Amino acid sequence: MKALIKWLRKIFVHETGYSVVDEIFAPIDPDAVCRSLDVDAHSRQAGKQELPATDAKSMDATETRIVHLFQEDVQTTARGVSDKLQIYRRQLERQDIEDDLQAITGMREKFDAGSLSMIEESRDQLEPAIALRTELRSDLAAFKDHHEINRAPDYPESKFVYFAVLFAIFVTESVLNAFFFAAGSDFGLLGGWIDAVRYAGINIAISFLIGLAVMRQLNHKRWSRRAAGAAGVVILLVSVPVFNFFVGHYREIFAVDPDNAQTTAVRAFLDNPVGLATVESWLLFAVGCVFAAIAAYEGYAIEDPYPGYGRLARRVQRAEEDYLEEKQDIKKRLSYLREVTIDALDKLRDKIVRKQDELLDLSGLADTIRSKFDMHLALLKKSCNVVLSRYWEINTRARSTEAPQYFGEECDITATLKLDLPSTISFEQVQDRRSTISGVLKTAETQRSAVETAYVDYLRQLDDAIQQFETGRR
Repeated sequence: MKALIKWLRKIFVHETGYSVVDEIFAPIDPDAVCRSLDVDAHSRQAGKQELPATDAKSMDATETRIVHLFQEDVQTTARGVSDKLQIYRRQLERQDIEDDLQAITGMREKFDAGSLSMIEESRDQLEPAIALRTELRSDLAAFKDHHEINRAPDYPESKFVYFAVLFAIFVTESVLNAFFFAAGSDFGLLGGWIDAVRYAGINIAISFLIGLAVMRQLNHKRWSRRAAGAAGVVILLVSVPVFNFFVGHYREIFAVDPDNAQTTAVRAFLDNPVGLATVESWLLFAVGCVFAAIAAYEGYAIEDPYPGYGRLARRVQRAEEDYLEEKQDIKKRLSYLREVTIDALDKLRDKIVRKQDELLDLSGLADTIRSKFDMHLALLKKSCNVVLSRYWEINTRARSTEAPQYFGEECDITATLKLDLPSTISFEQVQDRRSTISGVLKTAETQRSAVETAYVDYLRQLDDAIQQFETGRR
């Protein structure tokens, strides 16, 4: 008897870490039942009073309380099992994948509609860019024909180097002149540099502008423009030395008489333009002329030698780039539509896979909970009979008369109880549902592959439509 009680206690009391299935099966300890109902005392007292009588056919109050206690446990457990099975069934019934199948089909249809719409709208989107490109191409061809140009435009892709050189010679000339102007400035080297910046800027800026706007006229078709270019060269050749001689006189006078430097420098220049007094002045004169020549060359080389040709060619190039960008933008949007559709199909496929796993889990849980319930009922019956046997054993030892005949008979605590549990989805239904889910998964994979194939086809159709549009506009 003690061994059986120990075995039952090990099953019900010492088990830990209950799962979602085990949590509805409350453990029971026969010893605890005996203590709570004071079975030993009641059994001994009834035995001394020769109760229940030898000819008794039914249980006494203590025995009845024992049976009722276990029956209440059976009913409580049955309600918990019933509630859990109903929840599982509702979860299984909610696994309707018809909506998922419609969503998969809808995604493919949406991709097709969106792709075809992009192809149809590509003409309207590209028309402004291709119209401008065509017009500028025509203008460039007419310009080349009118000016008898048979070469490609020649201008630097980047003007950074040219402007960097201009900045470098500007800074260099300013710094060299600053030391001379600093001698007569109240602010020292900083004040000298400020004055030097003014004259270096004039020297380089005028030379650069003559090279940019005037010297290139030498290449023009019309003789009047060539004459203007030649005049500009003459002006450059005369003005640069004249300006730098004047600056040289001004530097020398500024160092000794800064207050009257400009007036005195003008008179000195008019009296003897080339009469610079120091070697440093002649050196800075040469540096100024050389830097002016470099600035003029930079202005000449920064554009195509023929006036207007480089500017028009760049406009054509920008129009070409804008048109290509528009085409790439349409293709990017088509690619983005493909990516969004594929991503949505992948997410839906993962959702269906989760439903498939949930179907197997819920089906297995339902089967497990029924099996656990049957085991739990058997253990409750056994525990009830263990407690009753203990009552009968103590009662028999305490009495002098024979015990009733029903002592020792096994008690079925579920005989008078209705334990109708709700049905769950059958094995055949689970298999049918699994088959349906597998079919939807295959459809998702098929549609995914179809979208990839359709994307390639729509991309080809888009290229064909653009090609036809370009051919029609030429």
